[in-house]
Amino acid sequence: MSVQDTSIDTYYDILASGVLGKRQTEVYSAFKRLGDMTNNELSNFIQLPINVVTARTNELVKLGLIEEKYQRASTITGRRSIVWGLAVKQYTCKACGVSISKEQAERTFHDFVRALCERCEGLLTVVTNNTQR
Repeated sequence: MSVQDTSIDTYYDILASGVLGKRQTEVYSAFKRLGDMTNNELSNFIQLPINVVTARTNELVKLGLIEEKYQRASTITGRRSIVWGLAVKQYTCKACGVSISKEQAERTFHDFVRALCERCEGLLTVVTNNTQR
């Protein structure tokens, strides 16, 4: 089973579990479909009021499904805003293909720039619910 298959399974497990409410599911699905963005951008894309999007994003952060990625000017307001995205679930080694958890990868960060595989010391790539970087 590939990482993409596992991510898709996790996504459907979350939806089927009933853990997320209707609006939370809409916001989570939008991040899955559209990628990283600010709350204003998300509000614009899914046509929900900003106060609804912000509240649902905060709830998804508390559930560990969404996390802050970085800050930049919003394409909607032009003001500096937090860019949110799907939370990192695991890292994969480019050299040997082994997958490890975020916590394991954080133990191997060198110079706060990159994480190395504990097995072969290859560079780790980030795997979220929808992308590999």
